[in-house]
Amino acid sequence: MHSLYKATFSTIPQHSSDFPFLPEAGNRRPHQWWSSEFSTSVIPDKTNAQKPDIVLTNCKVQVKSWAHVLTCIELTISDLGTTRDLALFKGVVTKGYLMIREQPWCRFIVLFSIAAWQLPTHYIDHSGLIITHPISIIDQLVHLINTLNTLLLMNCQAHGMDPTIHLCDDIFKGQHSDLANGAIGWVEDKWKDILSIMAILWRSQGLFSRSTICYRIQNSKGEEYALKDYWVDEDKKNHEEDVLNRVRGIPNVVTLIEAWDVEYQNEPDSTSHIHDCHGASRSIAFHCKFHWQMFLYPCREPLMKFTSKRELLLAFHDFVIAHETMLTIHVLHGDLSPNNFIIHKGSSYFIDFDYTQIILPGNTSVCSWGTGTLPYMSIHLLTACATHLEILELIKKWISHEAVDEPLPPTQEADLSSTTHPCHSTQKVILCPERLPAGDIATTSSHLPFTIPKPHGEVSCINCGGYNLQEKLGWSPLEYEEIHNFVTHLTNKYLKVNKM
Repeated sequence: MHSLYKATFSTIPQHSSDFPFLPEAGNRRPHQWWSSEFSTSVIPDKTNAQKPDIVLTNCKVQVKSWAHVLTCIELTISDLGTTRDLALFKGVVTKGYLMIREQPWCRFIVLFSIAAWQLPTHYIDHSGLIITHPISIIDQLVHLINTLNTLLLMNCQAHGMDPTIHLCDDIFKGQHSDLANGAIGWVEDKWKDILSIMAILWRSQGLFSRSTICYRIQNSKGEEYALKDYWVDEDKKNHEEDVLNRVRGIPNVVTLIEAWDVEYQNEPDSTSHIHDCHGASRSIAFHCKFHWQMFLYPCREPLMKFTSKRELLLAFHDFVIAHETMLTIHVLHGDLSPNNFIIHKGSSYFIDFDYTQIILPGNTSVCSWGTGTLPYMSIHLLTACATHLEILELIKKWISHEAVDEPLPPTQEADLSSTTHPCHSTQKVILCPERLPAGDIATTSSHLPFTIPKPHGEVSCINCGGYNLQEKLGWSPLEYEEIHNFVTHLTNKYLKVNKM
């Protein structure tokens, strides 16, 4: 079969580079194979137990996670064409999510389902999902065989792998003499130089999103940088680069070394290729995303991996000063979270300026929908309310939203959730108890009064199933008014309130 495909594609004048068969390739067995080994047992995963019916994997690598699956096929008697069966749709998309979560260096993934003897293709990239019209595998059995064989023989790029990034399989780690010692892969930079990937620092979890992944890389001189690889909306393609150039030179802010479009087939890579190549009309919901990379310095671990209480407090001191300095040039970071602060050689740095906004002249705030949580609270407000335990408890509830991207060890919350100007944030500060001696957490649940569960509905919306806050708190009208006026006074005095 391999020889037949080689002969077939070599006769096509401009055959695809996805099939670069060498003369001796006909004598080799394909290094990929179809397997049903997980049809009765789940692929190991801590968050989601899934059993794909048929998977395509590298026959030389033992499958340990979804990072080793190239594509899969779901088998069902449901008829997706007539019932739009959500169970089948959800099953395929869930497996696609797990694949792209574990292989964020994929440009796209392709999956298949055989539903009531119909074969549709499911194409997923960072702009969305396309499901093709199905073909009957009974009437067109040859098409099914051709599909399976083509997937078996084509190279990694045709499976969606980014040709500029290569992560080594376990069996090949340490076998590349031109890489740095301990490298887990390599990446091509703007000038096509090969850089060693030493570690994956962070990766996002979304399916149709920026799909950000940050690597710690090392050049031939042993110098280390951070490489940020992500897919960005067309209208914000140069936004972060422009902001980083604007804040260049401010202490404790990461420095941009270089930024560029990732090229695919000598053109800027984007999700519009699948549409343009096939002449498909774009849906009004389609948003083109461009593949973008940037070099940043320094490269270190996030704030959560601080080594001492002193280092953490000094880091927050640096963040306050840097944040205030950025405000003087009308730059509002807009996404304060533990993942967006790093510590390097005793100094701390702001990173990740995706959601940064520029405050227009004459204004003191920006209109923003935020990035998922309420604004960080002012440290002055928290300090002033420390003697009013009821208010402090309410404030702790406001800022207790926790949204982490990777599993963390058991943690305790500290009252360091906010330090500066109110900015929209996606996470609060998490302090690992094993890194702090007993008693370092100033306020614990044992010191707080009896808490009141949040009632159903919205506050003050009495006629719409809401509630009266004063009644639920059990305060007298005078006590409620005094505390309300006190909090309003502190808010106006210490916070720059964003107006929506």
